[in-house]
Amino acid sequence: MLTGKMDSTVGGRPVNITDEPLSYRRSIYGYIDREHLSDLQAQFDFSDPDMPNSRRNSTIVPQQALFFMNNPLSVEVARAVAARPEVVGAINDDARIATMYRIMFQRTPKSDEARMAKDFIKKVTGVAADSVAAQPTKGEKKKLAKDAPKPIENPAVTTKIEGGVMKNLGVRASRAKVSPWEMLAQAMICSNEFVYLD
Repeated sequence: MLTGKMDSTVGGRPVNITDEPLSYRRSIYGYIDREHLSDLQAQFDFSDPDMPNSRRNSTIVPQQALFFMNNPLSVEVARAVAARPEVVGAINDDARIATMYRIMFQRTPKSDEARMAKDFIKKVTGVAADSVAAQPTKGEKKKLAKDAPKPIENPAVTTKIEGGVMKNLGVRASRAKVSPWEMLAQAMICSNEFVYLD
């Protein structure tokens, strides 16, 4: 949903929603291998598909946060958020941060959150995010938008059965170095506000 590329097609074959190449289908269309649950499902309390379940257990353990932080899905989503036109085209860093907060949390950042985000960008880039020198000119903005990393377009992932296991066909997530804005987006994805319902 955050990428802006959710596949809203109704019906069709199930897809493997936990493995690469990543699918943009809704999780209701996710294929469940009853004998081999994916790492994602096993880490996040997926109920036993062989048993009727009226209630799901819920755990909060450090391994879940580590898994989420290092999973290619969260990195790819962070890349896609940072590459969205409204983020790339923001007039300054404050507007870019506010846009990311609207996308991720459906709200505007508080003043201390905006300051922390700017400090984070400053720390990872070594450049003061609020300085005049850090603000790109109109020509530089066009170049930044043109050179911004583009998320992998994978709108219609197809599947095949290989060795009794459903596999997605398509392009795997990028393992390229993450930019400062992508790092901020990933940090927001891994935050408690994003991961847990209040």
